[in-house]
Amino acid sequence: MMRLLRFVTIVLAMASVGPGCTAITSGDFEERAEPLVCGNDLGSSRVDMRLDLTDMNAHLDNLTVANLVRIEGSGAARVRRTVARAVLDPLGEANLQIPLPCTVLDGNHEVDLVADLNGNRMYDPCPRAPEGCEDHQWRLMLQADGTVSYQHDVDFVDLAQGAPLPRGALPVRAAFGNMSQFAGRRMEVHVRRPLEEGGFETVLVYVLGAIPDTNDMLVRREENLIELRERYEVAIWIDTNGNGTYDPPSSIGAEGRDYATTIDAVGEPPGAVDPGGVQVLFDGQSPPPQEDIALEP
Repeated sequence: MMRLLRFVTIVLAMASVGPGCTAITSGDFEERAEPLVCGNDLGSSRVDMRLDLTDMNAHLDNLTVANLVRIEGSGAARVRRTVARAVLDPLGEANLQIPLPCTVLDGNHEVDLVADLNGNRMYDPCPRAPEGCEDHQWRLMLQADGTVSYQHDVDFVDLAQGAPLPRGALPVRAAFGNMSQFAGRRMEVHVRRPLEEGGFETVLVYVLGAIPDTNDMLVRREENLIELRERYEVAIWIDTNGNGTYDPPSSIGAEGRDYATTIDAVGEPPGAVDPGGVQVLFDGQSPPPQEDIALEP
């Protein structure tokens, strides 16, 4: 299905979500707390990462990044590889849960967590950890069900040591313009990859705590997440009614619902001046048609 050519570089038809993950597809007016999840049942082949943070008061205004890392092999053959990333811009709350839906398989996983304490929107290594860290950073072990609870402490590590291999070589690039009509509202951008066996896995969740009151271009870029020629779905949710809960758009035009849409994309090869990857261009004055991002793609 060809659509939204002005918003993405390539538009593809996407594979359907199968039984591997739970798609919530009930009626038009039912509130749904999350767009698409797999849950945390140990009997499932794929579960959600859920990082519960407490006492993060020092980082309310900090850009915070959680990289989910899969451990492959053992001993000399042990490899750490990034499989998904959550970006909170900013963290916003002292006690919260950071989810990455449908990302955890059997095996060992860690979470590399960093809060941009110095506010430069860059990762700063901490070779003298646990002292003298410009950014607070921790390495956490995930439980088998995909969950981990963490209370802020000062046991910092240097995440540059044993840094994981990238998931892919290409970036996610997004540019949002003319967004003043959504000023002050929370926006989430989910990049998820459909699986051949059915279901999907999340690659990136980016959360902007409050859209700025400007029509200037808002540009974001996340490196090393996209694989060449792989297909992806980009799901965008703006909490337009401000209640903090996902209220799917109404197919009958009812007021008070959230704005949400999906955009199909592919990992483009880099060119002479184009870095490739997945690119999203979103114009708030003429946004894409609304879609329920909790439905099967």
